Amino acid sequence: MQSVEEPSKPRHTVRYTAMRTGLTPHLLRAWERRYGVVSPSRSAGGQRLYSDLDIQRLKLLRRLTERGHSIGRLAGVPLADLQRTAREEDLPTVREARELKEGSEEFTSVALSAVRRLEGGELQAVLEKAAVTLGVPAFLDQVASTALQKIGQGWADGTVSIAQEHLASAVFRRVFGWILEVYEVRNGAPRLVVATPPR
Repeated sequence: MQSVEEPSKPRHTVRYTAMRTGLTPHLLRAWERRYGVVSPSRSAGGQRLYSDLDIQRLKLLRRLTERGHSIGRLAGVPLADLQRTAREEDLPTVREARELKEGSEEFTSVALSAVRRLEGGELQAVLEKAAVTLGVPAFLDQVASTALQKIGQGWADGTVSIAQEHLASAVFRRVFGWILEVYEVRNGAPRLVVATPPR
């Protein structure tokens, strides 16, 4: 019996794959049509489905093209060779961590500015961009958590109005719902229970 954890099993939607890889659906389709970088399967309804291996390959291709490599030259390179090239070109860990921190701080600053100006559309756009750019774990840990803490503290000390707090809460709920919709959970994944203590 084939395991649901089989990395070559096609099961991820275009939307989920785009979010995981940081590629837009348009660029993903263009790479497939022009260069054949991956060959997704089709569901019974005709929807393209990608495997974990496809996602891994697309992530590497994005990384390497951002560093100046030609997608045309990389398209037919085996996964193991892409991994080796990426490892050889990896930037120092300290620098990557610093850049991630700076990127998170920039997204948080823009998000808080949108809250202050009651710009719900701008807030949602920057949060979604942060989730795609940084990845969901880093977005939740470094952007959403920090922004919500600052908004909560601002509400407590009177520097954030009720209208601003309500706007932020509504937008964050929408963004979290969007993440849950596209960030698929595997069968058998561990459960997480979240609770807050009473005041």
